[in-house]
Amino acid sequence: MDADFPSKVQMVLHYAGKDARLLDVGCGKAFFLDACKENGLDVWGIDLSDTAIAQAKVRFTDRVRVGNLKEVKKDLGQFDVITLWATIEHLPDPKGMIGDISSLLKPGGHLILDTGIADDWLERLLPGRTQWYTPPEHLFVFSQKGLEKLLCDCDLRVVKFDPNWERTRGRRIAKNIRNGAFAVGIRAIYKILGIRQPSIPFTRFSVGNLQSIVAVKK
Repeated sequence: MDADFPSKVQMVLHYAGKDARLLDVGCGKAFFLDACKENGLDVWGIDLSDTAIAQAKVRFTDRVRVGNLKEVKKDLGQFDVITLWATIEHLPDPKGMIGDISSLLKPGGHLILDTGIADDWLERLLPGRTQWYTPPEHLFVFSQKGLEKLLCDCDLRVVKFDPNWERTRGRRIAKNIRNGAFAVGIRAIYKILGIRQPSIPFTRFSVGNLQSIVAVKK
């Protein structure tokens, strides 16, 4: 994840500018905030983990908080950009969280998030078998259309969608080749052995694509 941060910081800068006020929801130990601060952003963070926030406070003191966003949002003010990295799939109430985030964004502010994708070409080859299907760790796996509707319902408009985010073009190509070869190979084995995919015990494979979405507050 650390290796992805420079690309993600550049995404933030592209949409929000260098002096933007940023909130990272699910900030953990605030390593992403470190990368943002180095680039001049005004950074804040929140996470449910008291142990993670205790470590983050060493560097960010009162700029990071432990708790539920709904309960503390009245104390946070407004933000130019809010990030939500690999977090929405863990939430029991994703619409409630997106609604709270929307209420904290300035008009024209941006939400940038990523999560697994449920309806791309890889899912059609291995339906329900990618790394995103890991209940109870992951509670939701969104299609592009479903996530866009959720954001729209919370007064956010999608301005960029990437169904297979990677930090470099080379990594994207390599991942597509790997995932495609693996999925086709698994299906070929099932075919040769005469196994119908729905009849086998649940198996999660360590492949999957990551959708990235940028949305603007209407």
